Amino acid sequence: MNYNFGVMFIGSDKVNRINLLYRIVKEKEFWIRSRKLRRYIQDENSRQAKAVKEAKLMIAATKEKVKCLVQRLQNEKDVKVQDEVVTSPEESCSL
Repeated sequence: MNYNFGVMFIGSDKVNRINLLYRIVKEKEFWIRSRKLRRYIQDENSRQAKAVKEAKLMIAATKEKVKCLVQRLQNEKDVKVQDEVVTSPEESCSL
């Protein structure tokens, strides 16, 4: 009777070791997957941040270009108004 108990104990100890190793392997796989997932997320975040930065730079450049074009248009408008003001007195004088 004791012999059978000892065999069961040895057998259950072996099962416990196998279960422990199985859990260790699964946990290690989980952490490896987690690390890979974390790396993937970090890579995607850095790519996204780079894309956002490029987009912000493009927006800033576009705003600067619009500002220059508005200024140029304003200058052309001012020149046109000055030309009209200069020509108006001459026309009124000649009449």
